[in-house]
Amino acid sequence: MSNGVKVIPPIYNTIKELDMLTAQFMVEFNGKYGVLEIDPNGEVSTKLEIEYDIFKYVKDVECYLIGKNDKLGIWHNDLHLPCEYNKIQLLNNNDLLICKNGKYGVWDWHICVPCDYDEITLVEYEKECGVGELKWTGRDEYYLLKQGDKYGLWSIDTQLLPTIYDEIAPPIDEWGIKVKKGGVWGYLDKEHNFTTDLSKVPLKWEDLSDVGRGISF
Repeated sequence: MSNGVKVIPPIYNTIKELDMLTAQFMVEFNGKYGVLEIDPNGEVSTKLEIEYDIFKYVKDVECYLIGKNDKLGIWHNDLHLPCEYNKIQLLNNNDLLICKNGKYGVWDWHICVPCDYDEITLVEYEKECGVGELKWTGRDEYYLLKQGDKYGLWSIDTQLLPTIYDEIAPPIDEWGIKVKKGGVWGYLDKEHNFTTDLSKVPLKWEDLSDVGRGISF
């Protein structure tokens, strides 16, 4: 209704106002979903064609999961991901794990990790932070990437390590990452220099040979 005038014709099985600050309505017609928008003059336009089998609100990321022809996508005011994905899964950090043609990536309102990987695992760990006597617990997040039998690492939007390592242990401080390459555990600093020489490692490690035991991803 707009000024007492019907602007959406009474032909739809379901009409529901969306959880957004726009005059947009999900409509369902014969089992298919779409979105209509009403402008201030009462004109109705189609924002999303009425051709989708799934239209479901994902509260944690404030977007809509859509689907057609057994493929999934994401819509929020516009089509952010077309229905090209076999799987879309909400992760603990509210990013979305996406799968296309058997390969995985990550979406966080843009595709931060492309769908190039056989497996992606979100790794979260707590670390102690502080300035002077003020201490608190922070949290870092990484994506462990797997291609074949090799591993790499992403942090936020940046690929930290290419997928060339046999194993990668969780980063535990700002200085670097413990990795296994060619069957040997070593230390990779922020400049990506690899070493097994403990004298060059700014951490108190007793032995690099067993650095991965119990802490590898």
